[in-house]
Amino acid sequence: MQALTSLRTLVITSCGSLASLPRGIRNLSALETSVIGDCGKLNLMEMENTEDFNLSLSSLVLGELPQLETLPQWLQSSASNLQYMYIDDCPNFTALPDWLQNLTSLKRLEIIRCPELFSLPEGMHCLASLRELRIGLCPELCERCNPETGDDWSKIAHVPDVFLNGIKIKATAN
Repeated sequence: MQALTSLRTLVITSCGSLASLPRGIRNLSALETSVIGDCGKLNLMEMENTEDFNLSLSSLVLGELPQLETLPQWLQSSASNLQYMYIDDCPNFTALPDWLQNLTSLKRLEIIRCPELFSLPEGMHCLASLRELRIGLCPELCERCNPETGDDWSKIAHVPDVFLNGIKIKATAN
């Protein structure tokens, strides 16, 4: 994998026996898009020495990953590049990390079918580039993001386009 220095897109799907990502992934400096899904045994947290990652992802899709409980530390190496993140059907995903606020280029965030995710991190209001937030089928989180009664609304009120369970809660004028 170290020889794939020009690789721009990496898709890993339907790998039921895959337990961890290859070590060489840390050197894919040209990687812009990664899709990882339907890998029941994959533990994205099992990467050591995360400070030597040299990724510059602009788009990340994570889906059907029952082992995923939070975002992996190595994602921070893309903090200034990541523009789009999609997390879907991760039944044990319980927390967005506090360092999420460091994703300064994040424009669009979608969180779907993560029923154990109950709240957003405090630093959400620091995501000044965030233009669209979609949350669906996350019952507790949707309740907390309700503009009238939700405890997390103040964290996302700055986001121009907010959708909860497919319904526009807040949208910019067209």
